[in-house]
Amino acid sequence: KYDLEISCLNNFNAWSKPMQIAAFEVETTIFLRWYFIVFYGVFIIALFYVGLKLSIRYVNRKNYILNRMIELEQMALSAQMNPHFIFNSLNSIHSFLLFEENENAEKYLIRFSKLMRQILGNSRKWYITAEEECEMLTNYILLEQMRFKSTFAFTIDCDLKHLPTHAFIPPMLIQPYVENAIIHGISKEEEGGAVYIRIWEKHNNLMIIIVDTGKGMEEEQRSQMEQALREHKTGRLGIGLGNIYQRIHALYKDGHMRIYSKKGHGTMIKMVIPQNQ
Repeated sequence: KYDLEISCLNNFNAWSKPMQIAAFEVETTIFLRWYFIVFYGVFIIALFYVGLKLSIRYVNRKNYILNRMIELEQMALSAQMNPHFIFNSLNSIHSFLLFEENENAEKYLIRFSKLMRQILGNSRKWYITAEEECEMLTNYILLEQMRFKSTFAFTIDCDLKHLPTHAFIPPMLIQPYVENAIIHGISKEEEGGAVYIRIWEKHNNLMIIIVDTGKGMEEEQRSQMEQALREHKTGRLGIGLGNIYQRIHALYKDGHMRIYSKKGHGTMIKMVIPQNQ
């Protein structure tokens, strides 16, 4: 509400008493009225809610797709078998038959078929128990022992009996590194060698080490290999090694893998697999 008043200035520079000549009201701008303010508040809250819901839906969808991709990749990698190993296995069977080592050929074929069943059976699983992985590794290494005429020894120490529940890992997680240790680490050593695998639990993490007594690597070569793994430049390292490194970091936030090696003293691969992720 407003009052319009008038006042005059006389010749003596004195103002007269103000006199009201009109009174009027100016309506509030429609956009500042209370019901519009309430409408604005409700609209902003609704807009924020819709935006939040869409954002959550987008994140959930993105996570679902990412997890599904990881799951499908995991299944594909689990089903993947190094074609060189299959080719070499068939060559070994052929060699046994060629030299009339029928008994060895039969043993090799039985163990090879068992290993293939294990691999194919685990290919549809996202995780298997550490004991199942150790059983599969035993069959694989026994085959390699027969192929290389028992020129190396191996030990698998799976110390998990004290755990209240099974420890789980992705299938085919350890085999590529064991294969690498045998083929590139000790198979070319004249005096043979040994492979040692240990799996144990520490602070709710599954600790895995693969040690070979092979020729080892220079520090520069070891660093280049780790850098190639981190940067996914795994062409010269082999698909298997690169895939395992990527799988660990894709599936486990705090999982990691390290390479330790010294020229003339062998190589050790250490993996940490969290059990609470």
